[in-house]
Amino acid sequence: MSSTSPNDEGRARPARRTPRHATPADPTDPSTSPEFLSTFAVLVHELRNLADGSLRCLSLARRSLCASDAWAKDPAAERVQRQLDAATTALEQMAGLAHAALQGPALPLGSPLLAAARPVSLGEAIEHAAEVVRPLADDLGVSLSTSVTEPAAECPAGPLYLPILNGLRNALESIERLGLPDHRPGGAVHLQARTEGFDIRTATKRDMIAIEITDDGVGPPQGPDIARVFDHGFSTKPGGQGLGLAIAKAVVEKAGGTISLLRRRDPRDPTRPGALFRIVFPLNPAEGQ
Repeated sequence: MSSTSPNDEGRARPARRTPRHATPADPTDPSTSPEFLSTFAVLVHELRNLADGSLRCLSLARRSLCASDAWAKDPAAERVQRQLDAATTALEQMAGLAHAALQGPALPLGSPLLAAARPVSLGEAIEHAAEVVRPLADDLGVSLSTSVTEPAAECPAGPLYLPILNGLRNALESIERLGLPDHRPGGAVHLQARTEGFDIRTATKRDMIAIEITDDGVGPPQGPDIARVFDHGFSTKPGGQGLGLAIAKAVVEKAGGTISLLRRRDPRDPTRPGALFRIVFPLNPAEGQ
């Protein structure tokens, strides 16, 4: 519901005039730099992802509360319900604003967000990303699991949280596209992180971290489109912006790694070919530079 101030009633605001000659952008203004716009694109995209995940969490909480007979008799139920409604509305507005921002002109990519003040381990980043997407997995009836070896878990995550979150979300959305209305497709998504001893990018022996996310969804696109999955603006999802995988590729390559999306090895069900999303990056990025 919109609101108006007393000064707005009964009086139309004059239309804002657009100047004939717009002032050219100041090249010294940091807000116009490609680096700033790259970071802004990543920020908006991830805010939308987190808002969507939070909305699912609220939806599950509301569903659980409403299913409880004891909750229906609790005098605090109505007040908490209003609070949940307010939080849901705010998150819906946030997601809408992020979606609107993503409709703008194409923005250059490649700049990961600055890391948090306290270094986050890869194990912590994987655990958090899995919790963000778990409500969607629960809604779909999908088994979501992770396995991380100790050396991989303890290494710094750096900017790799964004590609991990995008990989998990894309895996679940691939399974979601198998379902019908009011039908839970089920299935499984598994993330594995481990160490390897060879850098395929430089063809040298080197300590590497490999992250693989497998799913039994619809699989990656076939034909020439498979080569375009990491292109900015390319998407096979209805309404997709083609930002997620492009951002992931830019972040991983800036960390000195490689990224790929392939069909899953040896699928059991031909109707669910699935995908293998693989990220490999140096355990010690400074080495070899």
